[in-house]
Amino acid sequence: MNGLATSEAKILAEILQLHRWAGGSAVSLETIYGLANGVESIIAEIRPKTISTKTQEAVEDVLQDVESGKQSSDGMAIKDRLQSDQINEHDASVIMRLCILQSRFGDGVEKIAKGQGSPFPSLLRSPSPVTDWAGALH
Repeated sequence: MNGLATSEAKILAEILQLHRWAGGSAVSLETIYGLANGVESIIAEIRPKTISTKTQEAVEDVLQDVESGKQSSDGMAIKDRLQSDQINEHDASVIMRLCILQSRFGDGVEKIAKGQGSPFPSLLRSPSPVTDWAGALH
């Protein structure tokens, strides 16, 4: 079976059940049941999409080029570069956020996020929406 192994799916089902119990986003009971019992069609539905190492390296090359001045940080220039490298903006955003969290290419990410017409202004926000989370309060 590709993606999640049955044991991983069962663990995810337990986590989702606890999340549902604590008032988190509502995951359907049929999804939790399917995961807990190894139903392959349910597991395939929730299987996370991966970003290849090749894509990560290509985005990091863009960031390196922006930092060194070889690549314009203008929004259209970045979009053109990503398109020519066959990288979708969502994957690029994920890799750029990862670089921020790893304290790498910070200048390049900031230049791109602040660039005119940037598709990535959200990269200037706090990297984690749960930094001030106090846990369950009940």
